[in-house]
Amino acid sequence: MTVETPTINWRAGVFCTDEITLVAAMDMDAFNAEVNRFRTAFMIAVPLGLILLGLLGWFLAGHAMKPVAAIADTVEGITAKGLDKRIPMISNDIELERLVTVSNNMLDRLEKSYHQAVRFSADAAHELQTPLTILQGELDNAIQSSEDGSNEQQRYSMLLEELRNLKAVVQKLLLLAHADEGRLHVQHQPVDLSELAANAAEDLELMAPNLEIEQEIAPGLVVNGDPALLNQAIRNMTSNAAKYATANGRAVFALKRDDGKALFTLSNTASPIPEADRPLLFDRFHRVDKARTTAGSGLGLSLAREIARAHGGDLVLDPCDEVMVSFTLTLPSD
Repeated sequence: MTVETPTINWRAGVFCTDEITLVAAMDMDAFNAEVNRFRTAFMIAVPLGLILLGLLGWFLAGHAMKPVAAIADTVEGITAKGLDKRIPMISNDIELERLVTVSNNMLDRLEKSYHQAVRFSADAAHELQTPLTILQGELDNAIQSSEDGSNEQQRYSMLLEELRNLKAVVQKLLLLAHADEGRLHVQHQPVDLSELAANAAEDLELMAPNLEIEQEIAPGLVVNGDPALLNQAIRNMTSNAAKYATANGRAVFALKRDDGKALFTLSNTASPIPEADRPLLFDRFHRVDKARTTAGSGLGLSLAREIARAHGGDLVLDPCDEVMVSFTLTLPSD
């Protein structure tokens, strides 16, 4: 039973036998005070213990995962132009050592295969140039020696045009192979980008006389770069516009300087580009409309972007609307 007095609460128990009655009592205030102290200490110690345990677990997990994170960072930084990088041995853990060894062996095989493919493309393109040049000379002679307006002359002219297209493809493949190897050498010198853009607009008038050409070209915009390569990039963009512009549409050549950069934008009326094809536009040999009979190798935009990047710039597809498709070439400009 609990017995309350004016000053103390007692918890009492009575034990009886025939001869003895024993009463035992305990001061409950002291007991309750001890329980409260224990409860308070428990409520403080448990959260602190959980926090310390969580911090210790986080530290140990971070320490254990540090080698894995270093491996991931190293692999993430390996690109086509940096296949010679290897993952360092950063841990004495047997499983991690095996992972690093297997990954480095895989990179060895990948680097070897990649360089073999690049060398094959470059060697094939280089070796094809000589026979193609000989064929072009023979076709030129055949055209000159055949009767004007004859079927033979028309046939030789058609073959010569196809041969020129093939030579252009071979030249693009050679440049792309050099870009893949990091050997696309840029001979820096002042280049009048305004003149290149204006010449490209004139060329588009000849390639697509049904297009309305608009020019918004800032005069005298000079950049430091390779004139032949930059001319190739702009002409590839122009050729792309000529192939895919809608009939009786328009094309806009815009060139300006903005925040230390030269921005050349070529826009043309065209059918909307499907969302699925937009990330693939700069892939080699990719064509949006594979059913079109328009001549083209699918290398022009890819090569133009490689040339832009070799100059420290880039070539991107601008946000599209339902009417116009725009590509912007960005180059550093002092």
